Amino acid sequence: MPKRAAGTGISRTTAVRVASPTTSDPDPSPPFISQRVEEGDYYLFDLKPATDADLTVVCGGRERCGEGYVVDRSTFPFLSIEFVAAGAGDVRLQGTVQPLRAGSLFVYAPGVAHRITAESQAPMTKYFVDFVGTRARTLFAALPLGRVLEVDDPLRIQSLFEELQRAGHSQRPSARRICALLVEVLLLHAAEF
Repeated sequence: MPKRAAGTGISRTTAVRVASPTTSDPDPSPPFISQRVEEGDYYLFDLKPATDADLTVVCGGRERCGEGYVVDRSTFPFLSIEFVAAGAGDVRLQGTVQPLRAGSLFVYAPGVAHRITAESQAPMTKYFVDFVGTRARTLFAALPLGRVLEVDDPLRIQSLFEELQRAGHSQRPSARRICALLVEVLLLHAAEF
């Protein structure tokens, strides 16, 4: 596992749970991370960020969803973008169930109820990033809450999420700023779909 100074990198599989380098807790992942993940790779910065900053990335990750994967929340404390890279499932956003497949992108925010499930025959691999901030809210306002978007260039979006993964696990002092800029790029792309 690479060193994780800028963010707390957490990798998890069904067989192994890796402790954060900054704590002895064997599973420091936040409580909103599903336990039904076959393989997960997460980065964490600050779960209690200042919301008056321009754009601050809180956490993110890549998950290969396992059997029985469900995330069911009546609300969430952060703005969030999720992208399905492979597999299938569905999401209920504000009471409407919509299918998910490779290339699907959806967003949710505080006050938006959501339920995400993965199909057992085609388990999803998906990315997510959670963030806050005044600029983040402005850019986020251009996105359609409650609707799944099908992106026209899924490889570009996946590569941006992979860059987020690399930056989130980076030791560089600029890691948080790079993540914020990548999220801004994602938000600008998402507004065009």
